[in-house]
Amino acid sequence: MRALSIAQLEQRLADFDRDSRDLMLREELPALVAKDPEAIARYAELQTDKQLREQLVRQVAQLWARTDTDRAIAWISSLPESPEREATLIDVSLAVAETDAPRAASLREATVGNIEPDGVLEAIVQRWAERDFDSALAWVDARPRNLQHDKLLQRLVYVRAAAGSPEAAARVVEESFDSGPQKAEAADIVARQWSQTDPAAAGNWLAGLQSR
Repeated sequence: MRALSIAQLEQRLADFDRDSRDLMLREELPALVAKDPEAIARYAELQTDKQLREQLVRQVAQLWARTDTDRAIAWISSLPESPEREATLIDVSLAVAETDAPRAASLREATVGNIEPDGVLEAIVQRWAERDFDSALAWVDARPRNLQHDKLLQRLVYVRAAAGSPEAAARVVEESFDSGPQKAEAADIVARQWSQTDPAAAGNWLAGLQSR
């Protein structure tokens, strides 16, 4: 499909009502971003309609990140700090996670650091673990042992237990957690999943873990 010019896009935005505009952007932006991402990014930044600006920035960023993640991230990072920029960084991280979860995890960690828990990073690591559990576990285990580390581990424990491997999830609890409330929460996750198929084994394991 041939891309519109910026002038043609601007005219269509003026001609369409809000609902039709949303559909038009979904149809036209991919070709525009493929043709000249910098130009459409600049156009998005210059919008004075706050809602349109946010919509354009977020959609352009997601589309651009599919073909050139580094340049898309550099553009987003250059925007003034705002809820819009944070939301766009989240969008891009989650979009990248669909095809490259390790890259997405690194991108998100660069934004939020490796100390405080972050729900977006947890979601990315969970998606990673659903595809390649061992590499996701190795990445998490290499993080500093703090609350963020433990929250990420809890996601991995859930993935392994929900996939029908409660014994393997139990080993993660035993080997990768320090003692404390986060380990107890992870153990409860395993026990709940395990009890659906073998309540006796789940109960025995949990009782043994608590007695140590």
